[in-house]
Order: sequence, then C-alpha cells, then structure tokens
Amino acid sequence: MRGWTHREIKYLLENYYEVPNKVLAEQLGRTENAIRSAHARYKPEHEKREKRDIYAYYKGDELVLIGTAKEIAEYLNVREATIYRYHCRPELLKSGRIIKVEKIRGGDKHDG
Repeated sequence: MRGWTHREIKYLLENYYEVPNKVLAEQLGRTENAIRSAHARYKPEHEKREKRDIYAYYKGDELVLIGTAKEIAEYLNVREATIYRYHCRPELLKSGRIIKVEKIRGGDKHDG
C-alpha cells in the first residue's frame, strides 16, 4: 500500500464533492475504497457535508425536478430512502404513479 502525496491529498479534497469516487480512483490510480478512506482521514475536522448525488425526477416523460434525493423526497412528501428505491429498483414502485428517478451526477453510494 503506497502512501498519499501532498499533491494527491490536495486534489482529492478539492474534487471529492464534485467528482464521482470511481473517476477519482481512476485519476489517482487508487481504489474507490481508498478514495473514501483517504477523504475521511484527511478532510478538515469541521467538515460535515456529504457527497451530493444529483437526480432528475420525471413524471411520465416530463422532467419535473432536478435536485438531491432529499430535495426530491421533500417535493414528493416521501422518505429519502424511497427516492433511492425508485432509482435502484423502479419495479418496486407500487403507488401507481408513473415516475422515474435518474441519477445525473454524483458518487457511487446509492448506485443500483
């Protein structure tokens, strides 16, 4: 296991919230797990934010909203976990609403 250089750490911290872990791993020659671990180790102590996955919510073929899972959940008045379920397993949707939730940017945390 090789150590992290100052340059790699700086790049990781500057790009962690905007670039998917898979891409960071490829760019830095690391595994996705190494990316998550290094970020947890080197991020500033006061930093509390999380990687922001951005989703598009459709009703039928009409784009209704673009936002985080939390924002879409609030709009639909459902739990955030429901948005991840729509994205990962749309066949589980039983409400009769014709919707689609598609990830358009973000990390790999909730990919199905």
